[in-house]
Amino acid sequence: MRSAQVQVLSDADVRRVSRRARSAFTLVELLVVIGIIALLISILLPSLARAREQGNAIKCASNLRQLGMAMVQYTNNNKGYFPYGSRYPNTLARNEDWIWYQETALPPGRPIADLEQSAIAPYMGKPLPKEIFRCPSDDVQGHTAPTSGYEPYKFSYVMNQNFESGYFPPNHPGRPVVVTQIRNPTRKIILAEEDEGSINDGLWAPGNGDVDTDGAAKDLLAIRHDRKKAYPDDRAQVVGQHANADRRGNASFVDGHAEFIARRDAHDKTAILWDK
Repeated sequence: MRSAQVQVLSDADVRRVSRRARSAFTLVELLVVIGIIALLISILLPSLARAREQGNAIKCASNLRQLGMAMVQYTNNNKGYFPYGSRYPNTLARNEDWIWYQETALPPGRPIADLEQSAIAPYMGKPLPKEIFRCPSDDVQGHTAPTSGYEPYKFSYVMNQNFESGYFPPNHPGRPVVVTQIRNPTRKIILAEEDEGSINDGLWAPGNGDVDTDGAAKDLLAIRHDRKKAYPDDRAQVVGQHANADRRGNASFVDGHAEFIARRDAHDKTAILWDK
């Protein structure tokens, strides 16, 4: 009967085995590490989201500043008049609309969908930077059409109806506004980012001040960048009593600069009416 051979490990072999055993994770240690990583991610993600939204807010303000400066150049070349307001329905569209937003249901006399034919496009460089018309935080694909038969407005910024040229129903002032008529142009809003719940064309109808007795729905200033906004955000309320009256969004002013302003201030008559 052959005797079993016993292999004797050298001291070096023993040390290698011992180091290998010490360097391996136990299951408990591995679970603890995974738990710590998950905790750190849960702490960091909200901060990263806030930083990303702050960056989007800055980009949005930059977009509005550039659009506002294009408006200034337009008035300089058009005897102080502003462009048209890009209203729906399409039958109200004009070649001097500040933005040619229609993509499918084209207005009469407009044979192609061409954003580069917008009234302010010549003042924004070639090729036209189309992304400048959209806020990076705005889901423009989620915008709804104003009524059946019309397409959604797939951009983020709108022109104050109180400064537009070319649309004068019986209850509207009888002449276009000339920029030299505007009181305190550094505090008058010409363009704003509109709330995604009300945006339906290139025109902003903000009401006539922060107290509207009928409580009718308005085109509210968007507050998507303000992380303190409260829900629900019902635009049918009187703005002066609105839950989010102090929350902020971006707007550009008649002199071309842009600011992050409170919704209450954006809808105040001293900001939206040219003669106040």
